[in-house]
Amino acid sequence: FEIYEDDDEYAATSVEVSVLADKVTEIEIEEIEKVIIENSVYQSFIKELYDMNIDEVEKRYLYEACECASRGNLLAGATMLGCSAEYLLINMCKAYQSYILKNKGATEADIFERKVINAKNAYTRLDEFQKRIVSEKDLLKKLGFENIALNFNFLDIIRKVRNEAGHPTGNIVSQEELQMTFGNYQHFLKRSHNLIDKLIEDSK
Repeated sequence: FEIYEDDDEYAATSVEVSVLADKVTEIEIEEIEKVIIENSVYQSFIKELYDMNIDEVEKRYLYEACECASRGNLLAGATMLGCSAEYLLINMCKAYQSYILKNKGATEADIFERKVINAKNAYTRLDEFQKRIVSEKDLLKKLGFENIALNFNFLDIIRKVRNEAGHPTGNIVSQEELQMTFGNYQHFLKRSHNLIDKLIEDSK
């Protein structure tokens, strides 16, 4: 850390010092490559988060999710990703409520708040949100939500994985499963924030 000074683009976060092996076996090379590939999913996500216009609460959940998963703490990573997904859904619901208030009136917005935003659990909130957002089919398609039911059901999959990981069920989350979920969520996150931005813009 004395030799390397942080700058605006790069920062040293950890340095491991070890003896250089005289010979590295093929098995060791495969293990090294596997770690690089696994971590690249999470590092790619972290890198993209730097430039995304999302609030600090959501970023914190996602950073911790990537950090946990990259270190092999898969249950913790799945749980943090689930927290982020639930927070994202709440923000989508709030943006859509503002859109309803502007375009459909206070009565509809109040019903939406009661049945969706104040829903008793995440499953009900997602279900009620999907029933209503489907009326904006043309807008959703423009923003990349081609199959509305399938797209938003992805949030339910993450919720279920989070519940299994965050409770003492004894279930295991595989590295392959988690990598795929993170990769898919990375794309879903961008589309969802485009939707939030558009709903807020159309609420003004």
